[in-house]
Amino acid sequence: MRASQVFTPGRFPTHTFVDDHLKKKKGQLLDTLETGSMLVSVSGPSKSGKTVFIEECLGRDSLIQVTGAGVLQPADLWMRVFDIIGTEIPDAINWTTSQQRSVTGKTSLEGSMFVAKGKGEASASSGGTESEGQSARLASDYLQLLIRELSDTGLVVFRDDFHYIPQGVQAEIAKQIKRAIRNNVKFA
Repeated sequence: MRASQVFTPGRFPTHTFVDDHLKKKKGQLLDTLETGSMLVSVSGPSKSGKTVFIEECLGRDSLIQVTGAGVLQPADLWMRVFDIIGTEIPDAINWTTSQQRSVTGKTSLEGSMFVAKGKGEASASSGGTESEGQSARLASDYLQLLIRELSDTGLVVFRDDFHYIPQGVQAEIAKQIKRAIRNNVKFA
């Protein structure tokens, strides 16, 4: 095997997963994810097989693979996760209030030309309708939604190309990931 078959900048390599060499690393990866209290970081040169290694070890069906490219705030990353798993994110809540009112009455008159006797009644009850609608924008807590959606599912959020994210944003995402891991969400 030649180096150009394994490391091919700018295109997909012919060989990326060398089973004998990575058996021990695969065991470590699976053990760490099973423990559930750690973040797994895989590093190496471009096109050296990191993504293929993760896909081979964990299986594509258990991965939620998101890229760091274009992520400018933590919500960008979580929205990509929600898009992949099909979580709907409401952007507004609408509600309607209504009131009903009516007034009814009854009168009667008895008598003759010289004597009159009258009687009357009045009551109020619900009847006509008056309604008013309102709406409000939601400020979603994407981290809490992420935890609710992925805790104890066995799915692994695989952040590829994390280095593309600005450093300040990386730091905030790392804090959020730490909190999510404590709530049984898995990351690689």
